Amino acid sequence: MSVLSSNFVMSKLFRQANGKADPKLAHPTSAKFDYDLWKKSFAEGSEMTSRDATLVKAALLIGTSVSVLRQCTERLFEGLTPRQAITFAVADANRAWAIIRQKNLQAMRKTASANTTAYSSTLGRSKLDVGPHVTSASADILNMTSVDCLPHWFAGATSATPTDDGTTFDYSEAGWKAQYLYSLEHVFKEIWLQILWEPWDIVKTEVDWEVKPHVPDDRGLWSAWGWRDESLAFQQAMVRRNIGVSSRHPSTGQIVKTAIGLTVDGGDIKIVVGAPNNEHMDKYDDAMVTLDSCYLGSFADEPISSAQSGLTLRRLELAARVIQDLVGLMLPDDGDVEYQSEADLDRISCAIRRSEIVDLLASAFGVGHDIATKYLEHFLSAPFANMTAVFRNSLWHRPIVCVDDDPILNIVAGAMMWGSPVRRFERWLQEANKSKDGDDLTKTPLGMKYESATRTKLQDALARNIVLAPVSSPMTSIPKGKAKEEVDGLVRIGSTVLVLEIKCFLSPSEPIDRHNYLVKLEKATAQVSRKAQWLQDNPEELAHWLGSLPSDTKLRFVPLVVVNQSAGAGFRSGDAVVVDAHFLSLFLSDGTYRAGAARDFTTSNRFGFLDFEMYASVEEAECQLPQLFENHPGLAPYLSAVAWDEAVVPLHNHINMRMRFPVMNTGAIENHYPAAEDFLPR
Repeated sequence: MSVLSSNFVMSKLFRQANGKADPKLAHPTSAKFDYDLWKKSFAEGSEMTSRDATLVKAALLIGTSVSVLRQCTERLFEGLTPRQAITFAVADANRAWAIIRQKNLQAMRKTASANTTAYSSTLGRSKLDVGPHVTSASADILNMTSVDCLPHWFAGATSATPTDDGTTFDYSEAGWKAQYLYSLEHVFKEIWLQILWEPWDIVKTEVDWEVKPHVPDDRGLWSAWGWRDESLAFQQAMVRRNIGVSSRHPSTGQIVKTAIGLTVDGGDIKIVVGAPNNEHMDKYDDAMVTLDSCYLGSFADEPISSAQSGLTLRRLELAARVIQDLVGLMLPDDGDVEYQSEADLDRISCAIRRSEIVDLLASAFGVGHDIATKYLEHFLSAPFANMTAVFRNSLWHRPIVCVDDDPILNIVAGAMMWGSPVRRFERWLQEANKSKDGDDLTKTPLGMKYESATRTKLQDALARNIVLAPVSSPMTSIPKGKAKEEVDGLVRIGSTVLVLEIKCFLSPSEPIDRHNYLVKLEKATAQVSRKAQWLQDNPEELAHWLGSLPSDTKLRFVPLVVVNQSAGAGFRSGDAVVVDAHFLSLFLSDGTYRAGAARDFTTSNRFGFLDFEMYASVEEAECQLPQLFENHPGLAPYLSAVAWDEAVVPLHNHINMRMRFPVMNTGAIENHYPAAEDFLPR
C-alpha cells in the first residue's frame, strides 16, 4: 500500500495560507485575495520549495480567474429579490436532481436488461449524459456537484436587486447561465482546496494546465475507503430485504403517520397524513438497519448531547424519512420540472409552510409541536443568517432552507433524498458536541461509549472463535490513571499480543478533512507504538492486566489503531497498522469471512455466499497479524476499481485547466468476483 504522509503539504506558503505564519495570505477564492502579496511572498522567500511554487501558481491562476468570473455573476439576479433568488436556486437544483434521477433510472434499467447479474457496489455508477451544458458523470457525482454549488447561488442571492422597469425576469436564460458560472466558481474552490491541503501538482503543458495528484495511488486510497463504506452502509439492509426477512424493525413503529397526499388551499400546500403503507415501512426498516449496522448504532438511542436530552439519532433519522415521504409527493417521478414562472419555482423548490412540516412531524410521532419544532430545526439551513456555515457544511444534513422569518421553507431534494445517512448522523453529532476538535468523538461521552461497545464486540467475536478462543486471553483495557499508559484494548492470541488504540473519528469528505484525518492517524499510530513498547518493556504490567503468560514462548507485540470506518484501513506508520473495527471483528470471530452474496431472483430461496479464508489454525492466524490488515482483502475490489477521469475548466486567459479526479471502474469491481452461478447452490 502507498505511504501517505501529512508532511508533504508543509511549506512556508502553506502556513501563511492557513493563517499560521505572517504575512497571512487570503485564499484565491476569497474577496480579500491579494495577487501582489502572493507574488511578493514567493519572490522574497528565502526558503521556498517546489511545494511553494505549486501553491503560488495555483493561487495566481485561480485568483485571477475567480475575479473575472465574479464580474459575470454580479448582476445575474438583477430583477429578483434575495428571497426570490433563493427559491430560484433551490428550484434549479431540484430540477437537476429530478433529471438525474430519471436518467439514472433509465441507465439502471438498460443495464439490467443487458445483464443477468447486478452488483450492489456499482449501482448508480454509470456515466450519465444529462444535457449540453453539463459534463457527463455518474449520478452521485452530478447530484453532489449540484447541491454543493448551491452556497454559491445563495451568496449571489444576497446581492439580488429587484427592478421596477416592468420587465419580466427570464428564468430559463438565467438558469443555465447561473448553472455554468456557479459550477465554475465551485470547481475553482475545489481545485484550490485540493492543491492546498493534499499532495497535488499543477503543471504547465504545451497547451494548458494540468492538475493531478502527486501520487495517484495515494488519492485513490481515499476513494476506495469511501466506496467500501458506502457499500457496507447499505449491506445489511439489502441482505435483510433480499433474503426475505418479514419482521419489522422495532423502531419503525415510532412512526404512526406520514405524508400520504397533498391538497391546495388558497394557494398553500396542505399535507394529508395517514398511516404508512408497506412501501413506507420497508424504507423505514432499511434506514433503521443501516443506522444499527454502522458504528453509530452503538449510541443511536442516546441523546445526541447532554443539552438535547430528548433528541436521538434514531428519532432524527426517522424524521428524515417522514420528510422524504413528503418530498416524494411534491416531486413525483413523472412531475414537470421545467420552470417559466414564480409558480413553477415554488412548486419545484418544494416551497411549503414551516407550520405544515411541524404539523406533519407532530402527527408522525404523536408529539407536541414544541418537540416537532426541535426535530425540524436540525434540518434547517439559514444562508442569510450564517453563510459561512452553509459553505463549510453544504446542505447535506440541513437540506431545508429558511430565509429570516419567512414562513415558507424550500427543500433541497438532492440532499434530502440522496444524502448519505451516515454523513447526516455525523454532522448532527458534530454540531451537538462542539469541542476543540469536532471531527474526533473519541473522548466525548458518545466516543467513550463507542470504545466500550467496540471492546465488548471484539471480545464477543473472539469468544465465538473455536480456533482462537482456547489460546486467547479475555479482551481487557488499562483505564486512565491505573498505570503509566492508558490502553484502550489488550488481548493475547497465542504468542501474539494485540495492543489497541480505539478511535472514533468523523468521516473525512473534503481535502482539509482528509489532511486532518491523516494527522490524527499519524498521532494515533505513534501513541499505540509507544504503548506497545511500554508493555514489552514492563512484562509485570502485562501479566497484571492479561493474567498468567506462557513462560516458554516469546511474545510478539502488534500495535493496532482501530478506527470506526474504512478510512485509514491498511495505513502503516512505523510498526503500527490501522484496521477498521468491522474487519478486526470478522478476523477475531472466524478464520473465514463472507466476502459476497448472490441471489437468484428467478428461483425461490436460491441464495449463495462467497467465503474468503483468512486462516485455519492459530499459527496461520498469528502469521496474518498484521499483514492481512495492511493488505486488506475487503478493500481489494475497490482499489482495483480506481480509475481517472478529468474535468476541463476554462481560465480567464482562454487556456484550459484539466483536473483529474478518481471514478469507479465498475467493470473492475465486477471482474473481481467470480460469476454468481459459481457460488449459487445447484
